[in-house]
Amino acid sequence: MHGDLTVLNLLQDDVGRLLMLDTCGYTGPAEFDAARWSARTGGAAAATDLLTAWCRREPELDRRLANKLLGLELLMEAGVREIVKDERRIDWTVTDSETQRLFAVGSELLT
Repeated sequence: MHGDLTVLNLLQDDVGRLLMLDTCGYTGPAEFDAARWSARTGGAAAATDLLTAWCRREPELDRRLANKLLGLELLMEAGVREIVKDERRIDWTVTDSETQRLFAVGSELLT
């Protein structure tokens, strides 16, 4: 597991495999990195497409697990958006459409 995966930590070798660079890795499922990167990079609109593309490149990943982890990541992203709203003293009753989409897509992936 990478934990703080960004495009700066990601390479592709000459046969198409994804290579991750990290000086501080953790033990856990590879699906976690795919899900977290897809959620943080694609948001509600593109996360599932990004995860599908990642899984095509890494066919040994468990797609069911990756999708469940993506659902959790999207829900966490929605929660972070609400925390930021609170920190900026924005009225909690103000509906944020991206947060609502994150909740909807995340919930759908978890059912």
